[in-house]
Amino acid sequence: MARTPGSNEVFDQAQLVRIAPDGTTEILTPDFHSACDPDVSHDGQRLLFAGKPAPESTWQVHELDLQTGRHRRVVSAAGDCRSPVYLSRLFTLDSPEPWSTLLYVGTEDAWNVTGSGWIRNLFNVRLDGTEPRRVTANPADNLDPFQAWDGRVLYASRRLTPAGVDGSRLFAVNLDGTDYEHYGAEQGRRFQRMPCTTAEGLVVFVESESFRPDGAGQLAAVTESRPHHSYRRLTGDESILYLNPAPLRGSEILAARRPASGGPASLVVFDTQTGIERRVARDPNFDLRQPKALHERARPDGRSTVVNTEFPNGVLFAMNCYDADERLADHLEPGMLKTLRVIEGVPATGVTPAPINRRLLGEVPIEADGSVNIELPADLPIELQALDADGVALATCGWIWVKQKENRGCIGCHEDPERTPENLFVDAMKKPSVIVAPPPGERR
Repeated sequence: MARTPGSNEVFDQAQLVRIAPDGTTEILTPDFHSACDPDVSHDGQRLLFAGKPAPESTWQVHELDLQTGRHRRVVSAAGDCRSPVYLSRLFTLDSPEPWSTLLYVGTEDAWNVTGSGWIRNLFNVRLDGTEPRRVTANPADNLDPFQAWDGRVLYASRRLTPAGVDGSRLFAVNLDGTDYEHYGAEQGRRFQRMPCTTAEGLVVFVESESFRPDGAGQLAAVTESRPHHSYRRLTGDESILYLNPAPLRGSEILAARRPASGGPASLVVFDTQTGIERRVARDPNFDLRQPKALHERARPDGRSTVVNTEFPNGVLFAMNCYDADERLADHLEPGMLKTLRVIEGVPATGVTPAPINRRLLGEVPIEADGSVNIELPADLPIELQALDADGVALATCGWIWVKQKENRGCIGCHEDPERTPENLFVDAMKKPSVIVAPPPGERR
């Protein structure tokens, strides 16, 4: 994909370009003012992309037939829709057959946590554009989705640390928005974006210590088998920045790279095992970014779903809030945690930027064994606070959410994600879930 240099919007007037092995090029999107974010179908015959027919248009998702050149609009939404991804199939136990969907990043008409920009979340829709559904409910930037071989979607989520430090980290979620989790722990640099997986089980991403609008940085990786304990850097020359890694074959990836001092980006093949790279395309008059190999590829594992939009709530339970990471564990004693406070995030709307508002959904007792079992409204950004007898928050978790009819559990409070819990029937699960879902007018 190429763009003219000097434009204010990173992909303003960009076009999708097919580059043949002999170096000849063909513009694939001549009917569009701007096009970007290509994703190749599993059979290698079609292409999803974000396109703008005219300068004043919003970004919407389109599909291109690579054989005929015909294109169709798949998603129509009020806000910008970017970064579409073909997904594997979803199914339920009583569905006649599985169905295919796609994922995209949708811009919402609400301000993010700090009021510095619009919220961008992940959404799922059938390939014919019907049944749009929310996947994430984080009131911030959720970008760069990529489906891993196990069927989960990896993506980058912008977050503030408890100390208020800005950054973005890698997360994983199922196609239907269930089982959202942190992916890769706290290793690496402050901003991590653009994850992809290789055929050899490596998750490659771009990282940097400072924010860059285009997300450029150095390449790093973790393994799919132990993402929380396998971080390593792949590149380190700070005069060169990388973007948009994409799987090619074996240990090789495609990527864009540009000089840190400025100048157009070129395309390279990078071997994640040897660190050797070779340039495959360059044009001094254009940026070449977001490379994707045009070939058939294996379809990731499908997923079953329990999400049912006829149910307004979902369940969240924790086995033992005292089972915490090293930052908390040494400061917690049995009996210290008394109550779990549940807070709803209410993003600001309107033309004036403003940080997120918070209102109390309720408080529930933490059982003597540290367990808790609550039923919450689905698709709301939620913060949890574990309180002591004086109402002081000793631990905070957010932003999280539950899906309709989901039963989502965790071991403890920021516990080691590689641990397996003991097979215990905890106190909170011996009772019905405590419903914490007051009508909106009663929340304060």
